[in-house]
Amino acid sequence: MALDSAVGSLHAILDPYSRAEAVGILADSLPARERRAAVGSTFQEACQIAHPTYRAWALRALVPYLPEDLLPVAARAARAIGDPRARADAAGALAPYLDGQNRSGLLGPALESIGAIENVSWRAEALRVLAPHLPADLLDAALRAVGTVDDPCSRATMACALARLVEGDDRTALLGAALHAVETIESASGRAEALRVLAPHLPADLLGTALRAVGAIDDPHLCAVSVVALAARLSSAGLLPAATSLAGGLRDARSRARAVAGLAPYLAAADRTAAVAAVAAASNAVALLEDPTARVEAVGMLAPHLPAEGRAATVRAALVHAVTVQEPSAWVEAVGALVRHLPAEERAAAVSEALRVAETIANAYSRARATGALAPYLPPQKRVLALGSALRAVGEIASQHIRSRALVVLTPHLDEAQLGTALSIAHDIDDPVGKAEVVVALTARLPEPLTRTVLRTACTIDDPSARRNALVALAPHLGGESLTTAWAAASQISDIPCRAAALAALAPYLPYEERLGALGAAVADVNEVKNSHARLEALEALAPHLPPDTAERAFLSAASIDDALCRAQAVAAVAVAQAPTRASGDIRYWRQAVETGARASRAHVLAVLPAVLAAASSPAFSHSVIRAVVRVQRWWP
Repeated sequence: MALDSAVGSLHAILDPYSRAEAVGILADSLPARERRAAVGSTFQEACQIAHPTYRAWALRALVPYLPEDLLPVAARAARAIGDPRARADAAGALAPYLDGQNRSGLLGPALESIGAIENVSWRAEALRVLAPHLPADLLDAALRAVGTVDDPCSRATMACALARLVEGDDRTALLGAALHAVETIESASGRAEALRVLAPHLPADLLGTALRAVGAIDDPHLCAVSVVALAARLSSAGLLPAATSLAGGLRDARSRARAVAGLAPYLAAADRTAAVAAVAAASNAVALLEDPTARVEAVGMLAPHLPAEGRAATVRAALVHAVTVQEPSAWVEAVGALVRHLPAEERAAAVSEALRVAETIANAYSRARATGALAPYLPPQKRVLALGSALRAVGEIASQHIRSRALVVLTPHLDEAQLGTALSIAHDIDDPVGKAEVVVALTARLPEPLTRTVLRTACTIDDPSARRNALVALAPHLGGESLTTAWAAASQISDIPCRAAALAALAPYLPYEERLGALGAAVADVNEVKNSHARLEALEALAPHLPPDTAERAFLSAASIDDALCRAQAVAAVAVAQAPTRASGDIRYWRQAVETGARASRAHVLAVLPAVLAAASSPAFSHSVIRAVVRVQRWWP
């Protein structure tokens, strides 16, 4: 019955392009007779559409269902399209269905006309659409079309589209010309992007030219990224030594290390050791005017690629140079990043010295960061003492915001007793955001005895989003009376979307009967939210936890959102969450979900389709929907 209604509604669509699109979507589900009738009548009108782009799109929608006798007619309608870009689009869609003569007769003029497309990136896209279907006798014309493009990036795109169709010297000449054009690009980012496009297609004898083009990129970061992009191809061409030399000569320590570390997996063991050691030594010996922190980071990137004996010596040298880091806390953090690569006995001595420096740092926040960086490498007793001293200093920080940040830094390393101290400090912080951040950090390793104390601290937070964040983090750790307390605290949050998010996080841990009433009240509150984005946020949070009756009210609430995009997203969220409990025969429900999405964008339809298909009882229906989605992807954004 629904299908008969859909077929009948086709005749009410006056716009021929829209009708063609609708027929294309429904065609797989239509019986053969009805399909022939719908396609035939719609096709005749599609061929008369004056707008070139809409005619091309309509032909694309219908061509998979055209009988053989109408394919030449479709080819003539495509050839008559005046806009060269739209003609190429239509030709690319029709070509797979045409025989040799009709295909050449359509593709030849389409290929010839793309030279009239002024926008070179559109011209490149038109050639990309045509390229897979071009017969051998049109390749020369296609190659000439590439030569007419001055923009090197677009030329690279066109060359890559044709590369798989030509072989030997022709392929080398095509890609070589594109690569030569890339060498003229002055913009570092433009050259790097064009080389990224070309790299997978280049034959071995052009990789040397590509590597020289990379070497001419004056931005060390982009040069490093481009070297790494070529790395996997360079071994077969014997170019890894040249690439390693190029990477080792980059003027920026971080980029130099990044490039060599990217090449390292492709180097033979001896070459890898030599290359990495050389760059690490260069990073250590670099002039003092260069950022010493960058040197330390560079050695940290390279150390994993060195053999154990060389690694320790390189790290020792980096530690010597780390003393040029002027800020003590930065020096201690640098030591913390490097010592993991030292043997245990050396690590202990280095960490001990770094801890001595850390304890002299006057700024309590910097001291907390430095102590946190060293904590994983300290023996248990020394770690407890160092963290206790840092924690006492944090308690004296006047700024509540800085105090909370310092607590967050230290929390992962504290023992249970120290966590209690940190919680006491956090409880006295009036800044709601800072207090919530500490609560979230504490919950990651919350001991059972502290759960209620942390919850009491969370309940003192008066900022809606901060209280939400704290309760969401606490939810998995609560039960019994604590869960009831948390639910009451969440219910008192004044901002409805924040309240919904907190309740949604707590809901899975409530007994089912309690959950029903509580979530029903939450959905009723959401209906009072006028702001489209706020209502969307609340419904997205609640949807996965709603029982069917409450979900029905949430669905209606979503469907009444004013903003089309928010409405589509909210409807999809509720529909997808409720798919397992929704009967496949509930056509009204699924139709509204899809129609709401379609009024917003293709992406919103795609968001809800998995739930529709999961509920569908017909494999044929599912297959037709999937084919329709794939078919319309180029013209429905």
